[in-house]
Amino acid sequence: MTRWAPAKADILSELADEIRHNYGSGRSIVAVDGLTGSGTSGFADDLADAFRAAGSQVVRAAIDDYSRSDAGASTSAQTYYDTAYDYDALRSSLIVPFRRGESGPEGDAVLIVDGVFLLRPELAGVWQSTVCLFVPAEDAFGRADLDPASTRADAERLYLHRVDPRRKALANIDNTDPEHPRRTFSDSC
Repeated sequence: MTRWAPAKADILSELADEIRHNYGSGRSIVAVDGLTGSGTSGFADDLADAFRAAGSQVVRAAIDDYSRSDAGASTSAQTYYDTAYDYDALRSSLIVPFRRGESGPEGDAVLIVDGVFLLRPELAGVWQSTVCLFVPAEDAFGRADLDPASTRADAERLYLHRVDPRRKALANIDNTDPEHPRRTFSDSC
């Protein structure tokens, strides 16, 4: 039996419409979280296009723009998780100026940030909307040519275990097939 695969454009359009409905005016910030290799950058770019097609002004950013160069030398997953990104710089140079209207387009706009560790507790109040892309860890790491035994991979597994981003996200997307992402729901209704 053939499994139904939704069109990527439909998923993106529905998600953009839902976010626009919930945060219709002003400046909203959307996190697209996922493991390395899960496709957060491409998905966030495509989501930005869906917002633009609906008439929204969009700014794109990535958590990788705030990586600390010395984090790669970490010897433990915990240290990497704690120090890989400069969240203070993310807030002070991107989030706060965007919210105040000091950066990006004038008027209503959407800032979409993609990357890993975005749903960690320290960033909980930053996002108006959150998307978690799910791809099995070994598949995601394989796509990114990330050694599954590396400190970074271990830190990302630690994040999954400790934070459980799929339970925190407002929208969960199975991105195992990037051309046919599927929205999944964690509730028991």
